Amino acid sequence: MAEYHLKKLVQSGLVREGNEGYVVDRMVWQNMIRMRRTVIPFQAVYSLFFATALVVMVAVFRNQTSQGYLFGLAIIVVGLGFSLYETLRALRQNV
Repeated sequence: MAEYHLKKLVQSGLVREGNEGYVVDRMVWQNMIRMRRTVIPFQAVYSLFFATALVVMVAVFRNQTSQGYLFGLAIIVVGLGFSLYETLRALRQNV
């Protein structure tokens, strides 16, 4: 049974047979998290973190106008932007 699956992996180019056995030739789901049948990029976790931090900052500290608050808000928005960009890039690469 395992031999059948190994042959399929070799035929598809994902695994090659080396001197010491089978070697992974390329990664298909690199930097991905699998949850049951759903596969999501690892960067989506960072996007979720920054989005949650943004909601908390706006909800809890909405009456603040100090420089520290605005700086923190800016950092969170930049982090959210970068993590969303990386998430979308990872999704495009693995589709």
